[in-house]
Amino acid sequence: SPLQAERMLALNGPTGGKLILKGGRKPESVVLVHCVGRQEVGYCSGICCAEAIKLGLRMKKHHGPVEVIHLYQDLCLAKPSAHHLYREAVEAGCRFLQIESVIGLDEEDHRIRTAYLAWGHQNQIHSDMAILMTAMVPPRHLKDLAFILEISEDRDGFFKTDHDLLRPYSSPMDGIYVIGACQGPADIERSV
Repeated sequence: SPLQAERMLALNGPTGGKLILKGGRKPESVVLVHCVGRQEVGYCSGICCAEAIKLGLRMKKHHGPVEVIHLYQDLCLAKPSAHHLYREAVEAGCRFLQIESVIGLDEEDHRIRTAYLAWGHQNQIHSDMAILMTAMVPPRHLKDLAFILEISEDRDGFFKTDHDLLRPYSSPMDGIYVIGACQGPADIERSV
């Protein structure tokens, strides 16, 4: 998962910031699969693409000659900073392949085989590591908290605000404000 990869790349993480596989060797190639679960939840989280690009760029810059391949359906780069990251990633040698869908992931000869559909043709790519960028969904307990606080939920299960434009942080209960990722997918910058 992206969280596990971030933890691995952290200097105080379990590998001391080194990108390594279970057997202790460095991966030669990493595939980042975007939009995992998007069709099932019915929406685009809007932040995963930028996070995947940051993660891939970090691997490319700080971990030597590793091939980084992004498999995506639609790139959602909502902010100008995300467009800059994309250009930087392309210049650093990250590859971006637009696909229709991932058909399957399995292990083959100690490598990960990712089968995907692109332009009506089935293809596959082999890598040492695959990171699945999953859709951002509300936690299961949010429904219980909504009941306790008497806050409505939207159709996706996130907290609903009084008015998206006029009162974007107000809840029906006085003194309770709906901020950050509890009102929908959000990165740290938007949440703060």
